Amino acid sequence: MNIECQIKPRSTAQVNDFSKVILQHRDRMIQEANPDSSKPGLFFATLTFKDHPQLDPDVRMTKGTNSYQHYDPAKIVEVVHGYQSNFYYHLLGKSVPSFHYPKRRKHYPVSLSFMDLKGSKFSRSSFLQIPHTHSVLVVPSKTLPKFEALANDRFGICADRPKTKSIKTIDCQKVAWQEADISRVLDYSSKFYRSGYAQRFPEDVRSLIFSMYG
Repeated sequence: MNIECQIKPRSTAQVNDFSKVILQHRDRMIQEANPDSSKPGLFFATLTFKDHPQLDPDVRMTKGTNSYQHYDPAKIVEVVHGYQSNFYYHLLGKSVPSFHYPKRRKHYPVSLSFMDLKGSKFSRSSFLQIPHTHSVLVVPSKTLPKFEALANDRFGICADRPKTKSIKTIDCQKVAWQEADISRVLDYSSKFYRSGYAQRFPEDVRSLIFSMYG
């Protein structure tokens, strides 16, 4: 695959579909909560990840006779998917006590998570660096206080914890429940997933670029 490619996001119809999913989960959470509960929270989170020694050379490739290396898209997408999944389950364990009980499921945050590449905002990107992720999260009202406390403490991320040791940085911002704001963060988050470049990936690879949790 080309390591540098024009990124041309396709129709915004997919963004509208993602928005509908977000609003459906918001409405479900409102119905399941106590009548006097506050509205679910909406958040936008970006995670970047560390390069680890085990990524070399298994997921790196050399471009022709050039001296620089880039990540093998199929392999690095699988690695980053694992990092993102680990973060979600770390978040779940910290924000929902005894989350493994079925009755706790209604308190799970719902996360729509997308991989992105540096430069895709400007229609050019490459696999010279490890992908980062953008997540749009809907957080039930009962879970909201713990979630916000975690966000203020960088979600308790530590280099010596298996589920978070791969995370380099995290940024989390609250989003207003306005359709324009929801569409804006989803459009930004999903721009690489919707690009013609990503559309050319084999389905088993592309299916890992977007993940839904909760």
